[in-house]
Amino acid sequence: MEYVVYKITCDSPDVDHLYLGSTKDFKKRKRLHKYHSKRETNTSKLYTAIRSYGGFLNWTIEAVETGTCETIFEIRSRERFYLDQLQPSLNMCRPQASKEERRLYHIENYEQNKGKIKQYQFENKDKMKEYNRQYKIANKDKLKQYQSQYQSQIMHCDACNCEILTHRKAGHNKGKKHLNNL
Repeated sequence: MEYVVYKITCDSPDVDHLYLGSTKDFKKRKRLHKYHSKRETNTSKLYTAIRSYGGFLNWTIEAVETGTCETIFEIRSRERFYLDQLQPSLNMCRPQASKEERRLYHIENYEQNKGKIKQYQFENKDKMKEYNRQYKIANKDKLKQYQSQYQSQIMHCDACNCEILTHRKAGHNKGKKHLNNL
């Protein structure tokens, strides 16, 4: 299959933002970028930057590499190669990211949005409770089956004189009841 690794740059010399992508259909991908850049509801880094710096007509999409390959994995590898070289500022995801890179991304993302997350949870506490209640009702059998898998793994805590599931041992050991009984 044929592929194109492309970059999107701003025509204004004072803007150094860069986006890097890959696709099997370059013309279709350009049309999609144009469409999404005009939608105010799309708040990704790329489209927000395009709207902020003169709109789609002030940006250039050009091929960095074209070629053929057998799998999508090879396309993503080529994109990753250029991503590591050019260090684009508008990309949100890294193709072929390792588990460690994904873990660090999630930690960083959580730290950046911790206030928003906590505020949302506070403002929607009742809504979330109701959703969880409805989920438990709708998935009662599924949850029972999941729970029955762990029934055979019950252990006894000598400090608290109670029975706990083995997969909950770490949480139990950190809990108030256990710590008070030590």
